[in-house]
Amino acid sequence: MISGGNPVGGSNPSGTGRGLNYIGNHAYGYSGIVNSAAQDENVTLMSFTTGSHYVVCEIQFAMKHDTSDNIGFAITMDDQTISGYTISGGVGDAQLSNAMPLIIPPFTKIECTGVNNSSGSARPLTVTIAGRVYD
Repeated sequence: MISGGNPVGGSNPSGTGRGLNYIGNHAYGYSGIVNSAAQDENVTLMSFTTGSHYVVCEIQFAMKHDTSDNIGFAITMDDQTISGYTISGGVGDAQLSNAMPLIIPPFTKIECTGVNNSSGSARPLTVTIAGRVYD
């Protein structure tokens, strides 16, 4: 299973981190606040590989800072970008209104990243994933 866990939970079943956690047939992950790096430099919010099951989930990105910067987010599946978007400046604290539905196949590497496209200033970024596991 992910993060060295077992079918009941990941390595950090009640906290934040880069991995995906399991409780019964549910999967979830909370990146916690991760500061963006230098301008145009991606920072990893979450990174994990699924086991022998598939996961039906929603992914929600957010930024916890009032800024005029352009902040980009992306999801890669086995090193291929499958979704991404940019928040154009002036949105304040932003939890993006549209959670992205996703089916993650077995043995698939997922990476969620964020980037500040317009400034070298660190910005607090976060992502949450919640869904159900199927065999």
